[in-house]
Amino acid sequence: MKMEKEADQRFERSLLQGLLVFFLIVIGVSTYLHYFAPGILRVPREMDLPRFLWPFPPAGEPGTYFLGFLCGYHCLRKRGLWQLLLFLSGSFLITGIQENIWILGGRFGLTPPTYYFSNMGILWFLEIPASVCVGWFIFAYSCVYVAEVLFGPKRRFLCAFIGAFMAMNIDLYMDPLTSHPLNHSWTWLMQDTFCIFSIPLTNFLGWFGLIFIFALLWKKTEDWGRTQGYRRATWKFFLWIPVLDLVLYALLYLSWLYIINPLLGGINLTVGGV
Repeated sequence: MKMEKEADQRFERSLLQGLLVFFLIVIGVSTYLHYFAPGILRVPREMDLPRFLWPFPPAGEPGTYFLGFLCGYHCLRKRGLWQLLLFLSGSFLITGIQENIWILGGRFGLTPPTYYFSNMGILWFLEIPASVCVGWFIFAYSCVYVAEVLFGPKRRFLCAFIGAFMAMNIDLYMDPLTSHPLNHSWTWLMQDTFCIFSIPLTNFLGWFGLIFIFALLWKKTEDWGRTQGYRRATWKFFLWIPVLDLVLYALLYLSWLYIINPLLGGINLTVGGV
């Protein structure tokens, strides 16, 4: 038992060091490419924005990192370093990579055009602001934790479901606000689809599904860590999430292609033009 615990602690330290090096390199290279070699990733330039806004972000970005620090500290105290690393790194590697696939796939003609970020960040993770990944961590972790307080941590399925539902409702408020032309944090390119407050419905369904899957598996790692060790549990966590996410996005795409667009395409449920 003692040897297994020591092995878990060694893996925990190695995981922390590896993730730090990885993210420093990726964020450093991404930020350089975004500002100093924009042609490589075909970064759009917002010529309609005042020049003093480009490429500098809204003042709220430091606040996002501060809230991320508070949530991270809370997770560290409640769950330990290993589960904090899983949740935080998953916010970048799972949500970040998926958003980059949608953005860059549309930009390079591999998928239909989707959206792109404009003046929202200083530091970048490929073609999304690093603060977006931190924001996802804040919403997902805090909502799942509130659900645990309300219903008890042992009711994992219910907590993941309620946490994902709460996060989706926060996003229902945040996305129209931050993507509004007055803020112009990002631009939607999807046309003739069913929208709520000018945001495609599939965005909110994706938020709910992704957080539900992520939270359910993250909570399952508690069992995997105890019975199989941190190393094997980590591999299982990062293996199952992409597999289930592929199923989720396949269902969303088929729904968008054969149900949402044919029946509701072009409708925008909006209030006051938002």
